Amino acid sequence: MALPNTYHNVTKIADTLSGKRKLWFIGIGGVHMATMALFASEKGYTVAGSDRTAGEGTARLAAAGIPVYFGHD
Repeated sequence: MALPNTYHNVTKIADTLSGKRKLWFIGIGGVHMATMALFASEKGYTVAGSDRTAGEGTARLAAAGIPVYFGHD
């Protein structure tokens, strides 16, 4: 599931996530994706994701207990 543009479609995003409890982020180690993953985790969602390489963002997520998988196979 892809989410619509966050700036213009906040209501659509809220509707899309309504009732969902698990989120998967592709490119989770990126500065924006990592921030959204941490935020979602703090809000009670079960969060995991994948990225091509390890980095500062993936280390921060792992330290917060969020599973990160490497590779996009």
